[in-house]
Amino acid sequence: MYKRQFQQAYNSGKRWVQTGWTNAVKFAGQFDRHVGIAKRLFGALAPAIEDLGGGDVNKGIMGAFQNYDSGRAEAMQGYNNVKTQLSRIRKAVPEIDLD
Repeated sequence: MYKRQFQQAYNSGKRWVQTGWTNAVKFAGQFDRHVGIAKRLFGALAPAIEDLGGGDVNKGIMGAFQNYDSGRAEAMQGYNNVKTQLSRIRKAVPEIDLD
């Protein structure tokens, strides 16, 4: 009796975590794509902004993109660490059926 309840609770929790992870990765990918679009747009508009005397604006935007890139690198490192740990767990304990 308790075994079945435990299995149901485990499967429910596993599904919840998997769904959250999938949605977070999807959101991050979409956000990264949009930042790439913004970078290209800024690259096209930067000379015009500079001509209008917006040197400080350009520096601020470039700083924001640099901060984003460094944060993205840290996030990707964390993502790779999670994937590595998950792979180790799958190999060590295949019975828990982590998909």
